[in-house]
Amino acid sequence: MRSIIVKIIPQQNRALLTTLTPVVATSTVTLEELHNRNKEYELIDVRTAEEHNEYNIGGVNVPLNELAGNFSYTGSCKAVVFYCASGRRSAEAVKLMHANFPQFQFYSLAGGVDGHK
Repeated sequence: MRSIIVKIIPQQNRALLTTLTPVVATSTVTLEELHNRNKEYELIDVRTAEEHNEYNIGGVNVPLNELAGNFSYTGSCKAVVFYCASGRRSAEAVKLMHANFPQFQFYSLAGGVDGHK
């Protein structure tokens, strides 16, 4: 089983991450808003290792196919932000994780990293 270590996103990366869409709510939130609320969050890149190595905005790389397997979330933060290239895989990750860990808040970066280059 793979565990995720909680990390706070460095200030320089927060500017790259603008709009997040929570799966279970219709409102949007920014990472800056989460930070201003003193909310800790985890940043997880669900792209392949190759994509992550080519360009990333920080966080832990856990490819989507690894999330679907035997995965356990043991972080102490309550908000988790997934990102991918366009937002499609990160939205899938949010649905998967919310079904298994409803006590946490999961978000997908709208537009993915391609929308923030």
